[in-house]
Amino acid sequence: VELDPEEDVYVTNTVKRRPKENRDPTKVEIEWYFPYLSEEVRLVDPHVIVCSGKIAMTTVLPEVDTRISTVRGQWFSRWDRLVMPVFHPSYLLRNPRWEDGSPKAWTWKDFCKIKRKLNELERSSG
Repeated sequence: VELDPEEDVYVTNTVKRRPKENRDPTKVEIEWYFPYLSEEVRLVDPHVIVCSGKIAMTTVLPEVDTRISTVRGQWFSRWDRLVMPVFHPSYLLRNPRWEDGSPKAWTWKDFCKIKRKLNELERSSG
């Protein structure tokens, strides 16, 4: 979708060190790292936050208590910023099909929507 990784994208994690045995982070681990995430958002000052996967979504959007498949591609607000949950890349690797209605096709549409929003925000700040 023509996002420049040097100019348009900043990638971070909700938990800064992967838990042992590749397990999901615990609530305590997520809470411990949350101030770091909040400060990163403040410093980077993004227009849009993309939550890649369930852990990121539930950390950034704790009020969204549902499966990511039901809210992916929708806009939310946190820290006075637009937030969109999308499928995690590992999920997409495990679901390699690309036909219409597949996770990869939905994710492509989600990122096209993100790019349109970024273009819209750029034009309006202009």
